Amino acid sequence: MCSHFSDDDSFDERRIELEKKKQKKLEKQLRLKQKAELIQELQKIREHNTNCHHNFNLCLENSNKYPRGTLKWALEFLSAQADTDQEFLRKIYLERAQLWHPDKNNDKNHLAMQYLNEAWQIVKKNR
Repeated sequence: MCSHFSDDDSFDERRIELEKKKQKKLEKQLRLKQKAELIQELQKIREHNTNCHHNFNLCLENSNKYPRGTLKWALEFLSAQADTDQEFLRKIYLERAQLWHPDKNNDKNHLAMQYLNEAWQIVKKNR
């Protein structure tokens, strides 16, 4: 009878061990999924960088399709879609501010920062 109980104990230990392994596997899958989502977000940011972030004139040219001061103008200047969330727009704004700020890049083009700040203010007010 004692041996029967020991088999049950070893079975329970094995079951618990397998459950722990399964839990670790699920946690690893979750981490990998989060990592993949982060990589996708970084790729979106990278796409924005290559499109227009470095080129003020291109951003200005694209936005001139709309009247200056409108939300459509601001979103086009920021190279964003109407359904882009506020946090992503903020990232775009901060990246461009670092690139275009006269104190950061020794450039005398204050117009770029004026337009960028104007676009950001419009987006903030209308969201």
